[in-house]
Amino acid sequence: DCDFGGAKMCAKQETSVYAERLFREAEKLEEKGDFRNAFKRLLASAQSGHVGSQLNLGNFYAWGRGVGRDLRSAAYWYKKAYRNGESTGALNLAIDRRNAGDVRSAVAWFKKAIAISPRDYETNHDFGEFYAHEGKIIEAIPYLETAQRAMPSSIGNGYDLALAYEKTS
Repeated sequence: DCDFGGAKMCAKQETSVYAERLFREAEKLEEKGDFRNAFKRLLASAQSGHVGSQLNLGNFYAWGRGVGRDLRSAAYWYKKAYRNGESTGALNLAIDRRNAGDVRSAVAWFKKAIAISPRDYETNHDFGEFYAHEGKIIEAIPYLETAQRAMPSSIGNGYDLALAYEKTS
């Protein structure tokens, strides 16, 4: 009776277990350098709704691993992961948009990533660095400060923060 949820609940649990198994198999294949077969497993798992697979599938498309490089498909899977609560999906979109020179879209996706994980080191650091690179030092400081609080041992972020403070004085 799958915890009183009936057949529908059982089918959902079985799909989830299957998707997780495919995800783990894909990780092992990726470690061995078998990107094509890892991609196939990630695709099947992502289509079943596995968030980690959706995110990794976006990476495979963005990097051209096991499949031709396709930033549109990468964005599709990053958005799926983001809509399923994965802030890294939004962060990866922000980075891709930044790399493409689309500042407005990059800022929007950085903010979406931070809305999900407001104290995440990587997201705050990357957003702070982005603003600093754009010459928006005042905007960069709060994100670099949040990153520093999240990971006080980060020498790189501490250096970035010190440079930002220096530029404002």
